[in-house]
Amino acid sequence: PVHIEDRWIMVHAGLDFKAADPLANEHALMWIRNWYDEIDYEWLGERYIVHGHDRTTMPRILAMRDQLDHLRVQNIDCGCFDLDTPGSGHLCAFDLDARTLWFEPNADMLHPWRR
Repeated sequence: PVHIEDRWIMVHAGLDFKAADPLANEHALMWIRNWYDEIDYEWLGERYIVHGHDRTTMPRILAMRDQLDHLRVQNIDCGCFDLDTPGSGHLCAFDLDARTLWFEPNADMLHPWRR
């Protein structure tokens, strides 16, 4: 549920910063929500966290990227399955080197019956 590449921690859901080792709680790595207020920036150091699991909208994802040096966290869950909420319904990818976000609309949105 977690992969570390240089200064990037990529995790499905998030980290449990209440634990002595935020990377040790496998349940939290897969399921935690509402953890941003608990981020231990001293533990995080110069690293960044990229995660999903907690659906948000494209504008919020873009705003997080624009504040990445301050927030140190990037959500990339754009609710690919959610075809009805504005700003959702896309698969999102993040280029770690260029800090570029890519959004691909859910293929079901392209069908005439969805319009």
